[in-house]
Amino acid sequence: MCEICDGKTYEEVHERQAERIAEHGYVIQPVGDGPDDPNAWAYTMGLLDIADHPEMIVTGMLNTGLVVLSALAEGVLDGDEVFLGDIIHTPFGHARIEPVHKVHYEINTFNSWHSLKESGAIDADELIALEIVMPGHRGPTLANPHSRLGGPQTNRAERRRRNRQRHTR
Repeated sequence: MCEICDGKTYEEVHERQAERIAEHGYVIQPVGDGPDDPNAWAYTMGLLDIADHPEMIVTGMLNTGLVVLSALAEGVLDGDEVFLGDIIHTPFGHARIEPVHKVHYEINTFNSWHSLKESGAIDADELIALEIVMPGHRGPTLANPHSRLGGPQTNRAERRRRNRQRHTR
């Protein structure tokens, strides 16, 4: 999951993300130790520039979250809008659209977005995001300024060891 951990440079990752945004209108950034990590999250990058729509984030449920983020982002590119307070239907049940407190824009929650902004790949003046709170969500919600995403993450060597084990089975 982590391209940096797999040997790419930050510049290579940002270049690839910028290419995907240019080609598809957005990219989704997963964060965490893989799809089974209960502390993982993912968010869109590019929707503010392409569609003047807030970026979207899903926490704690990466597998279903990636499906939902992709569908919502494609809908936004087709002219749909997701609004704060909406209840939306997903293949996994109804999800709520919640705010993201401004403190989360200033800490490491959206690091890749900020890096793309610094590199010039994103032009938006400021980051605005909405949280998609999936059914069964048990993690922190970002409307709370004291919430923090992540949790104890394994180090790079441990992630590589796990990946080698998965690929040799």
